[in-house]
Amino acid sequence: MTDQNGCTATDDVTVKVKNVRNVYFANIFTPNRDGNNDFFQAVTGPGVEQILSFAIYDRWGNRVFEKTNYIPDPAGTDGWDGTFGGKRLDPGVFVYFAKALFIDGKVIDYSGSVTLADRVKN
Repeated sequence: MTDQNGCTATDDVTVKVKNVRNVYFANIFTPNRDGNNDFFQAVTGPGVEQILSFAIYDRWGNRVFEKTNYIPDPAGTDGWDGTFGGKRLDPGVFVYFAKALFIDGKVIDYSGSVTLADRVKN
């Protein structure tokens, strides 16, 4: 930079960008059709381009849900509804695997467990 008297100065500035990866998964849901927590899905925020894959398995390794190449519905109604083959599953713990693509081209794998809670409305 140069001031009004012709004096010049320079400086270096380092800018660090924090890559926040906005992908979250609940650890329990209750698909009892009461309008609250009825679906299990990835919840995403800014920076997520799409979910490349999302699969859920029971304790025996059977795939009970799968969805690929999609952008999660912010209303949360396009995830797993606790059924398999059109039948409601009993409460239990299931595992999930997901792969998310971010706008910077980075792909991150996610995995964990989710509890399918009792559908009985209290």
